[in-house]
Amino acid sequence: MMEGNSVNRMITNRTIQLKTVDVNAKKPTAEQTTASRYASGMFSSDNGYTFDLTNETPTNFNVFQYLQARVPGLQITGDINNPQLSWRGGAPGVFLDQMPVDIQSVANIPMADVALIKVFRPPFMGGFGGANGAIAVWTRRGGDSRPDPNAKKLELLKKGGYRIIKEFYAPDYSVKKAQHELPDKRLTLFWSPSLVVDTISHTTRMIFYNNDQTKNFRVVVESMDQYGRVGRVEKYF
Repeated sequence: MMEGNSVNRMITNRTIQLKTVDVNAKKPTAEQTTASRYASGMFSSDNGYTFDLTNETPTNFNVFQYLQARVPGLQITGDINNPQLSWRGGAPGVFLDQMPVDIQSVANIPMADVALIKVFRPPFMGGFGGANGAIAVWTRRGGDSRPDPNAKKLELLKKGGYRIIKEFYAPDYSVKKAQHELPDKRLTLFWSPSLVVDTISHTTRMIFYNNDQTKNFRVVVESMDQYGRVGRVEKYF
C-alpha cells in the first residue's frame, strides 16, 4: 500500500517538458473588421478588393466615381449616374446590402451613407449576374453613422425662462432726489413676483406711488396653488 502511494506521488510530481511552441497570428485589418460585421455568406469572400469607408469622408460623387482607377481591370465609362461597367469582357453584377439591384440604385446613394464596398473577381457565386464578378455595397448601420459634414450645425441659444424677474422702475418719493422733479409717466405703477397673503383674512397689502396722470387703475393678479392650478383676476378701480 505504501509502495503504491509512493508511485502515485512520483507520477503526480513528475514535470513534463514540452517543446517550444510558436503561435503566429495576424491582427485583423480595419477592412476585415468592418467586412466581418457587414458581409455574410458568399459575400464574406476575400477574392477581390475591399474598401472600408466607415472612417473615411470621400469627396466623390457616388460609388462608381470612387471605384474609378481603384480596381485593376474594372472599366467604368459613360455617364457617372448610369455608367457602363465592364470587367474581363462582361458586366459585373451590382448588389446593395447583399441584394441584386440595378446600377442606378447604387449610383443614387450618397457616399456619406456607404460603409463598405467589395469588388469580387469573376466568377462570383453569391447571386445572379456574377459570372463577370460583382460590386457589392453596404450602407451604414446605426453605430457607423456619421453626421453630414455639410449640414448646418445647431447654434447654441440661451433663452430666458420663467425664473427671469423683470423689474419695473418704482420711485420712492419720500426721499428727495433731483430726478423726482421730472414728469412721472410710468405705465406700470406696481409689480411684484411674489405677494404674501394672510392665511386668515386672505388679503395682502401693497404700497406704491402713482404717476402724474393716472386716475383709474387696472389690477391684474395671477397665481398658482400647491396643486399647480392657475388663476387670474383682472379688475379696474
